[in-house]
Amino acid sequence: MRATGRVLTVVGAAVLLMGSGAQKIKAQQAELQIGAIGAWGTKDPYKAGVGGSVALLGGRVLYLGGTFLYYFGTTSQDTSGAVPTDVKVRSGLLTGDLGFQVPAGPLELLATISLGAVKFRQTVAPVGGLDTTEAQKKTEFVFAPGLVATLPVGPFRFAAGAQYYFAGDPGFSEDFKSNSLVLSLRLILAVPIKIYPVAL
Repeated sequence: MRATGRVLTVVGAAVLLMGSGAQKIKAQQAELQIGAIGAWGTKDPYKAGVGGSVALLGGRVLYLGGTFLYYFGTTSQDTSGAVPTDVKVRSGLLTGDLGFQVPAGPLELLATISLGAVKFRQTVAPVGGLDTTEAQKKTEFVFAPGLVATLPVGPFRFAAGAQYYFAGDPGFSEDFKSNSLVLSLRLILAVPIKIYPVAL
């Protein structure tokens, strides 16, 4: 009986210790960020673009998110052939984003690396004629380092950023530059959330 009592005492003490340890586990502060983006790329497949982003900012330091952008591209004329043609090129981009944020006075600076895919679309048709040409489409890998400066104002974040897209060349009939500098403005809604670490 004494041995049984000692075992029960040890088990009870262990349970109490585990319970007190669980109470010490504190929730970690984080932000869920939902943003609207306006962007401008310097090369033909990009130019003006719009899109959005969703991200989780853990401890206001580690950034993990995703971005979608649609670029309206350009329409240009090719007069090198016997018949002048209109060349239209567009693109859409989807990336996963990983970053690290640090405070800089009233601003917050976010350095990011984005990996994903960009889909190019091109049509070529005679000038003034109907665009009946079948579009050329191809998806290429894109790698994009970037830097974003953010100004927090209440629940909102106003951000300006720059990225450089390193994208694969789709090899269309009308050549263009697939690598490009991209500038962006963002309006972000930041929702505070709590993350509870898992106790092992």
